[in-house]
Amino acid sequence: MKILLVVSSANDIFIYNLAKWLKLSINCSLDAFELNSSSSAHQEDSSSLFDNIGLASKNKWWMKLKLFRFVFSPISFSKQLDGFVSQKRYDVIHIQGVWSYIPLTQKLKSNTEKLFVSFWGNEHLMGKIWSSHVIYDYKLKKFIKSVDGITGATARLQIMHKLFPQTPLYECRLGIASLDQIEILNKTYTKDNSKKYWHMPTNKTSVLIGYSGKRIHNHIEIIHELKKHVDLYDKIHLLAPMTRGATTSYIKEVEMALSMSGYSYTLIKDKFLSDDEIARLRHSTDIVLQFAQNDAYSRSIIESICAGAIMIYGNWINYKDLLANDNFEAIEANSISDGIRILENYIVSPEKYTTIGERNTSVGCKQFLWSECIKDFVSIYKGRKDVEVF
Repeated sequence: MKILLVVSSANDIFIYNLAKWLKLSINCSLDAFELNSSSSAHQEDSSSLFDNIGLASKNKWWMKLKLFRFVFSPISFSKQLDGFVSQKRYDVIHIQGVWSYIPLTQKLKSNTEKLFVSFWGNEHLMGKIWSSHVIYDYKLKKFIKSVDGITGATARLQIMHKLFPQTPLYECRLGIASLDQIEILNKTYTKDNSKKYWHMPTNKTSVLIGYSGKRIHNHIEIIHELKKHVDLYDKIHLLAPMTRGATTSYIKEVEMALSMSGYSYTLIKDKFLSDDEIARLRHSTDIVLQFAQNDAYSRSIIESICAGAIMIYGNWINYKDLLANDNFEAIEANSISDGIRILENYIVSPEKYTTIGERNTSVGCKQFLWSECIKDFVSIYKGRKDVEVF
């Protein structure tokens, strides 16, 4: 079987593991077409997993001019993808992330037996072509008519069913590589053991204030709100992994805010985290404050939940149905300040929340192991109709 994955980066941690498990599970040759070449996206080189990797070239004279870049980029990238597939024939093309140039492509379906797409975030709500969501939406609806199916988790597919009722939908979730190790940690180690690994105090509640270094996590806003609660200073330890998506300037802002906050803290920067380190980081976390501006139910959140952390999240994030579909439990807050009040309640009476963490760990790990998740990808690639959701 000949498979093409269309991705943002072939070295993305999830694409790396998808490719690895496809190679382990099915006799296939595997190509990738990437928009961004990023050797720093994962500590291991994924190139050995792919037979060919195509890269959207940005080495064009017009890329140096803002107006020309704005106009020509979507057209150029879509034509380059069309050109990459035009001399080949695939059994499966699977688009992982419906970026702005994807709906402009014209030759994908004619060069494959099966064409699947998976939305990685809120592209259907926020995607734009030439700064226009109207244009993106129009092109997207035309493009989706050519695909053989949309893949994703059940809650996302329910949304897709309303938008594209004629398109087959298949439940295919990306696995989480660190969960094998998290499962071992849950069974054999205490959270204090994992805290000691990160040199965190074991006499304090560890509180994650953002799972990556992106500004959308509102790290500084959370820190400023926490500064109003002096009663928590000697009771909680703040955790800020800034290893993904962070700019140097924003890391400095967060580090300065933490240093002036009055709280002890652990800030992780300038390094890759292995699957083992990620597992230990999640397992060392007692509370997750998820007050990001928006989030697409990141695997980082699922890792923390499976490791027994209690999540307090803003009700403006579309989590409720997603959590329910995975049989997870978390606590909604109306605002950051409301979330801090819930955190204070936890500090006073942690035993009231124990069952949440225990229940989440008991249902969580197995359903997201790659060894289980890959089975759905293999099934649809081989053409099994019985795995269609709607």
